[in-house]
Amino acid sequence: MEIGSDARHASCRDSGMPVGQVQHLPLADGPPPHGAIAPQRRGQGNAVAHWLLCAAPDRGQARVEWAESGVTLLACGVRFAAVRIGRKLVEAAAGTGDQETLDARLRDALRGGPVIADHHRRQFYALVPVRAAHRWEERDAVCLGTGSYLGVPGPDRVRSSPGRSYWPVPMEMPGRLCHPRAVEQLIAVGRRQLALAEQES
Repeated sequence: MEIGSDARHASCRDSGMPVGQVQHLPLADGPPPHGAIAPQRRGQGNAVAHWLLCAAPDRGQARVEWAESGVTLLACGVRFAAVRIGRKLVEAAAGTGDQETLDARLRDALRGGPVIADHHRRQFYALVPVRAAHRWEERDAVCLGTGSYLGVPGPDRVRSSPGRSYWPVPMEMPGRLCHPRAVEQLIAVGRRQLALAEQES
């Protein structure tokens, strides 16, 4: 979920998205992480939460919203920007609908960079450095920067369930974000697969 700057103090409602499985995605430069991500240690999760909450208009209220509804609005352009990628594009890159495999392939393709899934709006949000919003030129995905607010689940929300936003790829440590080039590669794979499917239909 994302909103414009005019809704800075709006209440934050949870949402999520049906997801699929990613296969045969080209990896960014360098070796991908192997195996499933282990659950965050308590101290590590607290450090990630503190880092994220630096982007909250009201940190106390944000903590309450995380505790009560599991998601809160954070400002893009402070700690991170967010590349919004539609389900159709991601699943085109995936070629399948198995959620567990999708999460694993996203983790590999984005080298462990954090991703949020929004079930209700059927979108993924790859968190990238703030500067990426000023340089983003990719036509098939929008990069949300200053003036936009994103519904961010609590750092411990790492498993999907119907109607809930979660982290298919959790933030492993404070400030670790997706490399914009890796996100662009993911989008390019999806675009090619959609074009091939259209030619074959």
